[in-house]
Amino acid sequence: MEMAKTKSVFWQDFTFLNPVNKKIEPKQMYCEKADELIVCGGIYKPM
Repeated sequence: MEMAKTKSVFWQDFTFLNPVNKKIEPKQMYCEKADELIVCGGIYKPM
């Protein structure tokens, strides 16, 4: 949310629980801000 306050388009790297294998894995998310809406899509990155 903080990044969307200053950027209309951005990438974010983080770790998240993969629901398939139940392991914490690196993930990357692409986001775009449209008015008051933020739309994001993410992928798990290969280790």
